[in-house]
Amino acid sequence: MIFKITIRIGLILMLLSVSPIIIFDLKGQNCRTINNTVITTNYLYTSNSEGIKMPFNDSWIILLENQNAVIVALAERNGKASAGIVKNRNGFFVRNAHQIAENMIYDLIRMAGIEMDKNTIRNLRIKNIPVKEIEFEYTLYNLNEKYLMAGLIYVVVKGNYSYLFIFSSEVEDKICFYPFFREVMKNTFYDPQWYRG
Repeated sequence: MIFKITIRIGLILMLLSVSPIIIFDLKGQNCRTINNTVITTNYLYTSNSEGIKMPFNDSWIILLENQNAVIVALAERNGKASAGIVKNRNGFFVRNAHQIAENMIYDLIRMAGIEMDKNTIRNLRIKNIPVKEIEFEYTLYNLNEKYLMAGLIYVVVKGNYSYLFIFSSEVEDKICFYPFFREVMKNTFYDPQWYRG
């Protein structure tokens, strides 16, 4: 019996090592139907005043720029995901995002109009910049329709401001988009002002 189990496990591992691994979302759709390759040689969004350049790919478009606290809003052409940057003036000095208490993070996210159902907060560094990453799920209502959504928010402090880099997709597509969102943040160009925290 143990011999048969070992052979089956060995065959499965052999097949996995030969054939390419394909990630499927919760519907069983292939992630290859979603363009989740970050093009690092061309920046879709550039803001000289904010000192930032963000790579996406040709399936993303800019919806609006510089509307009050919203620096930019972007969307995937098929409507499967969205992204944006919101800027908020800090009420007191904060050296970096790691120093912001969780209750303040929740207040900041509520001010951005997001009511989270469940979430996880982590301190990490992106290009040696202290960042808070919030992985969350929420429900979006549109008339009599209801959508289960998932997203990532990165809180970064620059000077007297906190910046929220907000990425969102439907829950069923998050397994495809989360790696893409993280690659966008890792491949974003930040000018020297972002490193002063």
